[in-house]
Amino acid sequence: MTAVLTMPKFITQPTRSPSGDLGEFYRDNGYVVIPNALSAAEVDELRAETLAICQGERGEMIRGDIDERHEDDADVLHRYLCIHFPHKFSEIMYNALSHPAMVDVLTQVIGPNVKCMQSMLFIKASGKPGQAWHQDEFFIPTRDRSLTGGWIALDDATVENGGLWVIPGSHKHGILWPQWD
Repeated sequence: MTAVLTMPKFITQPTRSPSGDLGEFYRDNGYVVIPNALSAAEVDELRAETLAICQGERGEMIRGDIDERHEDDADVLHRYLCIHFPHKFSEIMYNALSHPAMVDVLTQVIGPNVKCMQSMLFIKASGKPGQAWHQDEFFIPTRDRSLTGGWIALDDATVENGGLWVIPGSHKHGILWPQWD
C-alpha cells in the first residue's frame, strides 16, 4: 500500500468573521477564531509560566545532560517542543484551560457538556520542527466524532512561524488522513 496525499486548499484568514451564532459557524466550518479572547496580561502570565515550567520551577523536567548555568530564556525554551498535561502541575495553565472565554466559546459551539481530555503546551522555538498535518480525531477517536480542540496562541501565529491551519468543512467528512490506496 502507498500513502496518497492530496493537497488541501489552505486558508490564511478565517473565511468570515463569526459575528453571529458561533455554534452555526462552527457546525458549518469546523472552527471559530476568537481574537483577543485573553487579555495581554493573561497572555504575558502564560508566557512567564511557560518559561517557569521549562526552567523546572514546577517540577523536574528530565532533559539529559544540559549545562543550564549560562542559558538565556530563549535557550531554555528551545530545549522543549511539547509538554503534555501542563494543567496537572500548573495552576496558571489550569486556569487558562478553564478560562471563562474558553468555556463560553466551547459551550456555544458544542453545548454544556465540556470535558478536558488533555492539554499540551507546544513551544515553537526557532529551528524546531512543527506539528505535522493531522486531524486530532484520528488520534483521539470519539463515538460521535465530537472531539473539539481549543488553541490559545501565546505568540502571533503567522505563515512564517507556523500557525494553525484548517480546511473549512473538512470535519464533515471523517478522517481524511492517512489515506491508503
